Amino acid sequence: MYKNYIVSLSVAMLISCAANEPVPESRSVKLSMHSASDNCKFLGEVTGDQGGYFTAELTSDSNLIKGARNELRNNAYNLGANYVEIESQSNTHMEEGGMYSSTITGNAYACP
Repeated sequence: MYKNYIVSLSVAMLISCAANEPVPESRSVKLSMHSASDNCKFLGEVTGDQGGYFTAELTSDSNLIKGARNELRNNAYNLGANYVEIESQSNTHMEEGGMYSSTITGNAYACP
């Protein structure tokens, strides 16, 4: 019983180190710092984030950023978007160094 608990906890900790994964369909959503063209339809604001108290020290800085971008793509895709104009990115840092979390906010559009 105790051995199963340790194995389960170890697996959970390893999974928490990975970046959020994009759903396959969302990989086609383009992220850009440039404004969407005039013929694009605004669908709403979207946010993606990764990190937090329990996983920050176990997740690399690059995986925190990648996971936030992937979640942003997933959320935009769920709105029917194929383009996201990134408005802001915020990376929170720990006192000991390294990142605690990454959050990206943008505007989702459906573009022809």
